[in-house]
Amino acid sequence: MLRLVDKACLSVYPESINAKLSDTPCWARWLSPGEYRLNFDTITNYYEQRVIQKMQVMLPNEDFDEDQLQDIACIALNQLPGRYVRSAAIMDFFLTDEQQNQMEIEVVEAIQQAKQFFIEQTNADKVLARLPHNRDS
Repeated sequence: MLRLVDKACLSVYPESINAKLSDTPCWARWLSPGEYRLNFDTITNYYEQRVIQKMQVMLPNEDFDEDQLQDIACIALNQLPGRYVRSAAIMDFFLTDEQQNQMEIEVVEAIQQAKQFFIEQTNADKVLARLPHNRDS
């Protein structure tokens, strides 16, 4: 009889159907060298798409180039917790309306703070660039 964890392994890696199931935990069998291939391409941070979509709404006509917008997105994402998923649609299905609303608020606040931080740092860099260089040598 298959344990639930074994069924999970088989659904993710069907080639293991022919493998002998043992008492070894599923995750340990995944990590056996050469036995299974791990593909992490489908794993993403759930907040990435939320931040990108919200930035398009919040910063549509701002005077930022693509690199600067990417910097702002990174700053915002670093303020948010990591929520790694394989499918955003499945995540949306399991979140309550209250949780989705709270996440929306967190994303908006993170973008606002990231934008402000970026502008302050950019202005500070401009001021520093205008200062005379220290010529002690």
